[in-house]
Amino acid sequence: MASGTLASVRPTVASKNQLLYTSPQGRLVEGKVYITNLNDSDIKVRIGLSTTGLSEFNPNTGYVVFEQVIPANNYFESEKLFF
Repeated sequence: MASGTLASVRPTVASKNQLLYTSPQGRLVEGKVYITNLNDSDIKVRIGLSTTGLSEFNPNTGYVVFEQVIPANNYFESEKLFF
């Protein structure tokens, strides 16, 4: 099994959507999400899965894996995700 970083994101504006990873068609992918908040204030992060592109993702129709508030200067690590 291969391992490594699938994506790294440094959003510069609030409410910014960012495509993290596109799974190869027909393959099961296992991974975790690690988020480090280096800011002096809390941040809210939503990670979702979709069968469509980023511009079509809608939290009402897509699958939201988690919504997490990460305190200032803290981190979050997800459980294993399979997609």
